[in-house]
Amino acid sequence: MNMIVYRGPQLKFTKLAGVERCVVGYSGGQKLHPTYHRIKDHTEALLIEFDPKQISYEDILLEWSRMHNPIRRWIPRQYRSAIWYLDEEQQE
Repeated sequence: MNMIVYRGPQLKFTKLAGVERCVVGYSGGQKLHPTYHRIKDHTEALLIEFDPKQISYEDILLEWSRMHNPIRRWIPRQYRSAIWYLDEEQQE
């Protein structure tokens, strides 16, 4: 899951009941070892680990949609919005 990942979204997701861990990193690129200063073709991302008995994937997506602002000027590739799913069930 990705949106402009400063600490704001990470802290908001961490406060949700059932969210066990949030980790900021990079996703979606082919170049090895991205860093903030050498992000290349990656996008900043937020990995959200959660207990599906306490919070559903759909609820996490709903929370993401509340934080997301799809109407904005051009932004660098590293800040584009995207959702990466873990498995076929989440893809559905």
